Amino acid sequence: MVSSEQVRDEYLAKLRACLAEIPAEFLDEVLDLLLRAHHSGKKIILLGNGGSAATAMHFACDLTKWTIVHGARRVRALSLVSNSALTTALGNDLGFESVFQEQLMNLLDPGDVVVGISCSGQSANVISAMEWACAAGAETIALTGFGGGRLKSIAKCALVLSSHDYMPLEDSHMVVAHMVAEGLKRRLHYDRHGASNPKWGREQMAEGAAEYQFDLGHSPQSGPT
Repeated sequence: MVSSEQVRDEYLAKLRACLAEIPAEFLDEVLDLLLRAHHSGKKIILLGNGGSAATAMHFACDLTKWTIVHGARRVRALSLVSNSALTTALGNDLGFESVFQEQLMNLLDPGDVVVGISCSGQSANVISAMEWACAAGAETIALTGFGGGRLKSIAKCALVLSSHDYMPLEDSHMVVAHMVAEGLKRRLHYDRHGASNPKWGREQMAEGAAEYQFDLGHSPQSGPT
């Protein structure tokens, strides 16, 4: 029988391996892109399936609420998986592959940011939505695993993790979501109070671990819910 300790240690080892592949440069690029879009009055639209749908909703929540800075304009973010009635209507009538693209056709403005989340990088409805978004003038970000699949070549900015294990990939995508929400909040705070914008990614998060801890050997400080 496999012990709980063995399951824990093996899972954490896989998760650490995924987290170690997150480039600080990717976080900087994402934060720069989101900040430019925000200052231009654009919105952030997120999408994914299954566990990635849950990540899209959580990410949209944190971008909307966690980034609030007193006196600053608020970030506008929404998930395309939150309206189950619309999603199932589109899937039933037009086909599941079109459920995200069809919603983008109602919501997307040029310059908006679309974040597609797919562990395999091969989800047909995510790929079709991202291709349509690119053609419509959106900025695109992808969170992937499995070496990136087709999605990595579509998105302007892509996180490509090598693991083929869905659970640590989904955990890693959620960690990225929290890093981005925290980084965006800090940049908005600096903007509001007249300070220069620091480059702020995974390396800087490690330096500020006492304030926002992602070291798996310690308990995290309070943060996004």
